[in-house]
Amino acid sequence: MTPTNFEFSVSMPADPQLLGVVRQLATQAVVYAELPVEDGAALADQAAGIIDEHVSLERSNGTPIEILFRGGAQAVEIELSWVGRDGARQHHSCRIAHPSAA
Repeated sequence: MTPTNFEFSVSMPADPQLLGVVRQLATQAVVYAELPVEDGAALADQAAGIIDEHVSLERSNGTPIEILFRGGAQAVEIELSWVGRDGARQHHSCRIAHPSAA
């Protein structure tokens, strides 16, 4: 695992009280990738917004949200997925590019 090649995942309940955890993990992933802290806040806001919308619109059927954090030479990306009320797996992602890759 290096700042330009890492991956970790977490699974958590679809609970708005856990948005702070998502924000912290996103910020830590960006800092580990040696990007500016402001980029971490922006990525955290994107991920938390996706989860907040999912939870507030009650799209969850009680299954956990799977969150994959991935860092590469080009960007730090967060992939979020869950099983919706219709039984279909929903996928969303957000990313922050490395300034050198922009």
